[in-house]
Amino acid sequence: MVNGIEYMKTIAIFYVLCFIGSAFVGWYRGSGKVNIPVIGTVLHISIRVIISYLFIQQFGLKTIAFATGIGWVSVVTFQYIIFCRSKKIER
Repeated sequence: MVNGIEYMKTIAIFYVLCFIGSAFVGWYRGSGKVNIPVIGTVLHISIRVIISYLFIQQFGLKTIAFATGIGWVSVVTFQYIIFCRSKKIER
């Protein structure tokens, strides 16, 4: 039970990034740039798997929450950079 509580407390910190990422995905899909969300998803899953594999033995279930959060940070950063670059090109 304690592991579940720790997981939820940790993942809750990062959840706003999930929503921001979803907004970017909607924008990219709506503008026909479906490849950007696909690349972001591959990036996110890769980061989550690698971090989880490396640190699960030391830190337990909380590692999964941090790995997910770090994946969301990476994806939102990636999507934001692409968004800013595309806006500069349109100007």
